[in-house]
Amino acid sequence: MNDPRGLTALAPEAGAATDAQALARLVDALRESAAVRDRAGGHAAREKQWIADAGLLTLAVPRAYGGQEADWPSIYAIVRQVARADGALAHLLGFQCLQVVSVDVWGNPAQRERYLRGTVEHRWWWGNAVNPLDTRLIATATPDGGYRLDGVKGFCSGTRGSQRMTVSAHDSATGKPVFGVLTTAQAGITVNEDWDPIGQRQTDSGSVTFDGVTLLPEDVLHRSEAPPTPRATLRTLVSQLVLTNLFVGIAEGALGEAREYVLRHGRPWLNAGVERASDDPYTLQRFGDMRVQAVAEALER
Repeated sequence: MNDPRGLTALAPEAGAATDAQALARLVDALRESAAVRDRAGGHAAREKQWIADAGLLTLAVPRAYGGQEADWPSIYAIVRQVARADGALAHLLGFQCLQVVSVDVWGNPAQRERYLRGTVEHRWWWGNAVNPLDTRLIATATPDGGYRLDGVKGFCSGTRGSQRMTVSAHDSATGKPVFGVLTTAQAGITVNEDWDPIGQRQTDSGSVTFDGVTLLPEDVLHRSEAPPTPRATLRTLVSQLVLTNLFVGIAEGALGEAREYVLRHGRPWLNAGVERASDDPYTLQRFGDMRVQAVAEALER
């Protein structure tokens, strides 16, 4: 996008939190190059900067730490709105909010103060190496109460270009997971550029390699021997709803693009008895069926 106003044009009004106009400007900017970027793949550093400038990194941060404390129906609605234009960047935004809430539900007061306020003050992007189905990353307890991390974790969305990351690792001594926070640039961490899917090519969801990485005691959010709290189990629900709203938004965006194509370029079936494709009863039925399936309002209730 060649916007003569520069990146500041995507920001909310001075002193305001994320607003509808800033979000609409962001979505329009992302839509312009989304298809080209998805074909090319790679890291969307410029577009991630736009998201930060639009004030979206702190949506899920509680107001007590300087964040916006948006309610989750509103966050999911924003994820859907972005996904209609750019599924990959919506994925990154949704996972940003997921890592923030992970710290909020797993962390102690000192950890929440450090990481959540740091997200606001430093505009941190969060990545993750939490995929629970991948147990190749091993945590070995150290005498000081921390852990040494060795191995690989796959599907680490958002980690490339991030400043902080959540991590889970398998403690072979207990057979249960450890959960913590790391600085992405920490010694021993290698973010691999091996994400090569069909579609969603800019979610930075490749693997991360850990070679003797130190997880300090104060950065451990959950020890393997401790039972999870009821509050901590909310993370899984947030994760699944982020993906659900992402998929709904992508479907709505595809339906919108198809509608525009029919209106501008479509031709009716020769036996439909109408002049325009948009009046074709078969086309109308298909669009009606798909619209009903794509409507996401029920997710907010």
